[in-house]
Amino acid sequence: MTAVGSAVRRALRGLRWLVVPALLAGATGYAADRAAGVTPPEPAATATPAPGAATTPILSLRRVPELLGAGRRDDVLLADAQVIAGRLPPGACLRVDVGGEVLVRHQGDLPLVPASNQKVLTAFAALDLLGLDHRFLTELRAVAPVEGGVLRGDVWLVGGGDPLLATQGWVDRFPRPPEPRTPIEAFADRIAATGVREITGRLLGDDSRYDDVRYVPSWPARYRTERQTGPLSALTVDDGFVVEDDRAEPAEHPAAEAARLLADLLAERGVVVRGGTGSGVAPAAATALAGIESAPLVEIVAESLRESDNGTSELLLKELGLVGAGEGSTAAGARVVTARLLAAGLPMTGVQVVDGSGLDPTNRLTCDLLVAVYERVGPSSPLVQGLSLAGETGTLGRRFAGTPVHGRLRGKSGSIRNVSSLSGVVEGGDGTPLTFAVVVNDPDAAEVGPAEWEALARSMVQYPAPIDTTDLEPR
Repeated sequence: MTAVGSAVRRALRGLRWLVVPALLAGATGYAADRAAGVTPPEPAATATPAPGAATTPILSLRRVPELLGAGRRDDVLLADAQVIAGRLPPGACLRVDVGGEVLVRHQGDLPLVPASNQKVLTAFAALDLLGLDHRFLTELRAVAPVEGGVLRGDVWLVGGGDPLLATQGWVDRFPRPPEPRTPIEAFADRIAATGVREITGRLLGDDSRYDDVRYVPSWPARYRTERQTGPLSALTVDDGFVVEDDRAEPAEHPAAEAARLLADLLAERGVVVRGGTGSGVAPAAATALAGIESAPLVEIVAESLRESDNGTSELLLKELGLVGAGEGSTAAGARVVTARLLAAGLPMTGVQVVDGSGLDPTNRLTCDLLVAVYERVGPSSPLVQGLSLAGETGTLGRRFAGTPVHGRLRGKSGSIRNVSSLSGVVEGGDGTPLTFAVVVNDPDAAEVGPAEWEALARSMVQYPAPIDTTDLEPR
């Protein structure tokens, strides 16, 4: 393990500005005397100081006790982090930065499986490429106009990749409702408001914006039965699940299921679809009859981080692939994320981006990269502010509740088989931001990881440790 006390370096820099001007002043005076032909006087004999008088020379480190003590302010956290790093298994990394400088770095460049900390990379690339105000648009398109309340022929429900299009019934199933939701009921209201009362043809779901690969091929098969995510589609309602007998099952055809749900909502509003529902691609001649936009991307990214939403992160990755590489696929999105991280000058040695959520066990990142992302965007950035708040929101809503860490750590936790991770930003005792990452890959990660990053968090919120400079002051 390599440990560096950043306060020592800061102290030396401070001394440079203290000592150098004094030396320069002395040198300048000597040169002026020589130029004027003045002979410098012989140095006076050193007087014996009176009892109780100060004996510390002017150019002594004791004249700046706060700088001498700066290293001590790091000592408690440094010691705690060293102990924690010593307890970590071989497949683990730990890093803590204080004020943008490394305090502790243990195997910081070791590529590890990140679990849901992968979402931090997806979020960074999405905000960087798409922008904070990017919105997903869902539309109902038709070729014929509405005449006398009748729309003749087929209509198409065209998906724009909105990952949070949902019914109220679906949202009500969650103890922490996914927000922001794009209410499909409001979309049905808008369609009815156009004056249409009858659609003579079919209502077809169109999810052609992205590819039709519903699950990342390298994911373990158990993820489907564990409901880690629904089928991935540019047109999904309720995360791509169908609720039957109070049980959520993945939709076999998510676009067709979205069309069916919309047709049911339209019927409740007096709009009849005569031709039934299904799926199909809208023709180029079709124009928008009505549409609904998602919340701004910054809010969607925050939801993906705060709630560790796998489906949202995977659809963001496909959108990145479409916008950045012209292909709405997971593989294209992974290439775009990698390219954006490289373009930002972040440390990418050994990093491997495979999916957007961190479910894939072949993803690899480092503690150095996670800390570098947070340092790049800053503690007040939308990305960091979108993380869970310890003891209050998201996946950390119960973690650290009632402890000194409560409300002072924003972080992204992660857990899959043999993996436990936590990264984020902590507010130190004097308001100093501390950026950190801990990733553990080990059969006992579920126990070892949380135990160690909780200990680290408790130490970080106490930074800087109070110091007594009495023994460092001038004599």
